[in-house]
Amino acid sequence: MTTISQQERVLIQIREMILRGRFMAGMRLAEMTLAAQLGVSRTPVKLALIRLEEEGLVQALPSGGYAARSLSTQNLRDGIVLRAALEALAARLLAEQGMSWEVQRKFEALLQRGDALLAVPVAADGDIDYDTYVAYGAMNDEFHQLLMESCGNEAVMRAWTLNNRLPSASPSATLPLHESSFEALSFLQGMHRQHHTLVHAISLRHGMRAHALAHEHAEVAVVSLERYYSTQGYVNATMGREPLASLTTGEDW
Repeated sequence: MTTISQQERVLIQIREMILRGRFMAGMRLAEMTLAAQLGVSRTPVKLALIRLEEEGLVQALPSGGYAARSLSTQNLRDGIVLRAALEALAARLLAEQGMSWEVQRKFEALLQRGDALLAVPVAADGDIDYDTYVAYGAMNDEFHQLLMESCGNEAVMRAWTLNNRLPSASPSATLPLHESSFEALSFLQGMHRQHHTLVHAISLRHGMRAHALAHEHAEVAVVSLERYYSTQGYVNATMGREPLASLTTGEDW
């Protein structure tokens, strides 16, 4: 495993732990403890926490280090709703202006990468491993980045970039939130089929169709988020107020 893939893997693992409510709000996230649990050095953990602060999931402490933030389901929903509106606008603009050959080639390459990743069957132990999530998440982020960069509107691109700093707002932030590997695989396959449909609509220069497809695609993350938290008892509640039974209370974790 390369250093970059390990870093991305650790980022996804810690992000998932936060979104699953594993830490109390205000709990200090000790780098050494996280590194020991994940079986890595402190460096990828530190880099992941820096990224998670940018996403609004943790907060920097005056004394150094990071702590879990208090997050509500509404906090998590708001950023995705705004991303849906921005990506829908970008898709319409790109469709109306038409894709260049280079942009279309890049989209087709990303679609092929996603197809290849999701053609791999679920592992023998019944799990989709984190390497698959890492690889699909990287492809997914590149897909959405390309959509926004190609829309021809710098203001929309800048608003999208700023919005990605909100909790769970970035395109791949909620990918791990599934209770079974079969559910996760089905979800990713469905999302990637939407990628294909969206690129097809843009290539045909169907602006309003592309707008509707991109909006629906992003809104699926809201549905996934609400479905997960409704089964965990977090709907309209604040996450992180109570630790799971497997954790001990205290200043550090």
